[in-house]
Amino acid sequence: MLAMLFALPYCRFWLHVKIKNRSVLRRCAETGFFLYGNHTQTMGDIFIPVRALDLKRVYIAASPANLGIPVIDPLLPMLGALPLPNVIAGMKKLNEAIFMF
Repeated sequence: MLAMLFALPYCRFWLHVKIKNRSVLRRCAETGFFLYGNHTQTMGDIFIPVRALDLKRVYIAASPANLGIPVIDPLLPMLGALPLPNVIAGMKKLNEAIFMF
């Protein structure tokens, strides 16, 4: 909930994100889906899916660079962010985290 309070104004007023055709996403919300977005913003790739899906629980593959941002770092677990590993050995832990859900 705290993450949503930050995501809504950040996406709307700072990133100027407008979600169009949100009803298509809502129809798939009960069964789950994979949403791919071509992004260019370090923080945008975390907050835009949260904004697009409103109150549904999301899990986001995020850049490890997001872990170093002081204000954002504590919000990442609340957002469901799964940082992508920098080394191949980290893929085992990422797979465990994905299949845990």
